[in-house]
Amino acid sequence: MIEVGLNMYLYRTIDMSPVHGNGDIFVDKMEKLEKVFPELHLNVENGIEFREELATWKRANAIHYWMVNNVQKGIDDDGYHQIPIAKIKVLKVLAELALKSEQPQEILPTSENVLFGNANYDEEYRTNLIHTVDVLDNILKMHEEIVRDIDEIGMSYRIIYYYKCFKRAR
Repeated sequence: MIEVGLNMYLYRTIDMSPVHGNGDIFVDKMEKLEKVFPELHLNVENGIEFREELATWKRANAIHYWMVNNVQKGIDDDGYHQIPIAKIKVLKVLAELALKSEQPQEILPTSENVLFGNANYDEEYRTNLIHTVDVLDNILKMHEEIVRDIDEIGMSYRIIYYYKCFKRAR
């Protein structure tokens, strides 16, 4: 018997730099930013980049299969793959629809690939979808808040989301 492990992660990286202008204004903006993101160790001269883990899944076959087909361009590897916020929204909606459907396999199918884990449409499948809706809903809310907060401070920024999986078979 093959024992499978499939751990998946969603990360966010935020790069921020000062909008061109006065150095005193930048220091003031950095101080405001420290209040919004107290866990940051800010470098006034270079701007900021930080990455954080936002979500994890274990053995979520349908979610990984969707990521492979819609984010990884059909290539299942263990690399980091950028996922646009629009695709995060799509996955959340699909998970919600699959939870309500009598035919969830038509909306978020599983893969028969043994390394993806359980391919059944059972309680584990439903639990993974509920978890997906919850974490993606939180991520989307945080995204809106971060964009609003950084816009208020007046920094230029780039927010990037990444998907990563680790597979193992024993």
